[in-house]
Amino acid sequence: MKIRLPQYTALSVLLAAALVSGFSACEAIAEIPPNSPVTPLAPVSPADESDSPYHVVFSDSTATVNLSTLSNQDVYLVKINKSTSTVSATNTGSAIVSSSSSSFQQASGQQAPLDADDPPPVDTGPFMDLPRALDWQPSEALWEAERFRDSLRSTALSEGAPARQATFAIGDPKSFWVDSASGHSGWFALSATLRAQGTYCNVWVADADYDNASATGNSDYKINTAQAVALKDKFDIIYPLETNLFGYEFGGGLASSDPNYGGRDGDTRIQIFIYRDSMEGLGGYFWSKDYFTQANPGATSTTKTNEAEIFYLNSNWLDKDNPNFMYSTLAHEFQHMINFNMKYVKQGGLSAAVWYNEMLSMLAEDILDPLIGVAATADGHPIQQRMPSFLATYNDYGLEQWVASTAAVYPKNYAFGAYLVRNYGGPLLLQKILANNKVDADSISAALTEIKPGIDFNYALDRYGEALIFNSNAADLISFNHSITQTVNGSSYSFTGFDIWNMTRNPGTDKGPKSYDAQTDVKAHSVHLQRIATNQSGNFSVTLKKPVSPSIALYIMTRTHTN
Repeated sequence: MKIRLPQYTALSVLLAAALVSGFSACEAIAEIPPNSPVTPLAPVSPADESDSPYHVVFSDSTATVNLSTLSNQDVYLVKINKSTSTVSATNTGSAIVSSSSSSFQQASGQQAPLDADDPPPVDTGPFMDLPRALDWQPSEALWEAERFRDSLRSTALSEGAPARQATFAIGDPKSFWVDSASGHSGWFALSATLRAQGTYCNVWVADADYDNASATGNSDYKINTAQAVALKDKFDIIYPLETNLFGYEFGGGLASSDPNYGGRDGDTRIQIFIYRDSMEGLGGYFWSKDYFTQANPGATSTTKTNEAEIFYLNSNWLDKDNPNFMYSTLAHEFQHMINFNMKYVKQGGLSAAVWYNEMLSMLAEDILDPLIGVAATADGHPIQQRMPSFLATYNDYGLEQWVASTAAVYPKNYAFGAYLVRNYGGPLLLQKILANNKVDADSISAALTEIKPGIDFNYALDRYGEALIFNSNAADLISFNHSITQTVNGSSYSFTGFDIWNMTRNPGTDKGPKSYDAQTDVKAHSVHLQRIATNQSGNFSVTLKKPVSPSIALYIMTRTHTN
């Protein structure tokens, strides 16, 4: 059979594959011996573990892999945990080097070279969402009562009652409920004024945080009219592009005769409220409690609702000399609002897990940022904001794990989503994830299968390690370095490829993903890289101990050594 061996990503298996270098991509004929413990690189095919590339198949308690004709290669043992629980290091299998050529260099005690004790990552931005909002779940009684109110309203409109439609003008005052600010106990009303109005949004600024004489971007926490107008202009670009791909917020995209036209507040515009009090450490947030009416008997005084399609932004982070992060946050928070409607409202109370919802919001940033002037290479784009920390922490947290108020948990969710869309369907995959009637891993599986029958969440997880090892943009190889452009419903969308091996991880000065040591537990639904040999030439043999846990899959991969 033929194995494609692009430069920097070659794997020599069992004295069978000849490494050919000097070209961006080349082919070598490989005869795979019978009963080989390593399966060859397979094309995208139905999810069968035995077809996974470089997968080590055990017929006994150990399996020996012989690599040949290596040329300055680093050898990695890649572990994939396909369960929803952390697996102890002692149950994940191990590598025992048995022989090699004279150029073999091995890290002492199978430890990760140089970087096993890296400190925790440096947060490069605030926590994106209010923990109380993320944790808040309406009761079944509250949900049913709200739906009953909606049905009564629908009946009244059908009998000729006038539809609600809020109208606001620049300079109008309004108060908004906010929670837990300094000097206040519980909920309190914060006064604001409408400072900018677009086709798709109203931008309200808290009166305490507005000063039109304040210079733009001077970090004095004060917002002027020009800053509110700039935010409005960005959202007016975002709204039609995001709704075309993701779907609509509650009340959006409907005919004016529809009883839900304009949503909870009857206003076809999204409300964006900018304030600082109680927002310390946050970039912004969406809170689904605002979908519910205060008149609902289940909405007690302990939770105040603004009865609107609304999200909130921190004036502190907007008033920077480079506000790209907050422009990106517009797309992020709007996805949460859309997600609530597409999954919870339309699907009868279907609640998405935080990791899944956050992954989709960061993918919204990823795909929409360049369309509002935030390039993939710019500060504020999630590639630059999240990936350096991911490279230092990718096995520190499980995919579904969420730690409140810890910005370090965002990178692992973004990276997995970035890998998915760049290898399994692009913008169309994103659209299908939002449109289906499932959430979490089931939603991802359904969307993947719709695009390519036989591909699902587990298949993508099986191949995740390749994206951390390889950096080729060859179409038939898995990596983050794939750019993809598609037209969806008449609009063009792109994901930009990027090379993680030319990216400095945060913290530190080394490039590419961290190598963990053999004593590290493998977190739930995660990938774990262990570099077992460096700068290897000639022949190399490694015996692998079979994992005790059936949830762990082992792979051997190589890449060209770089200093």
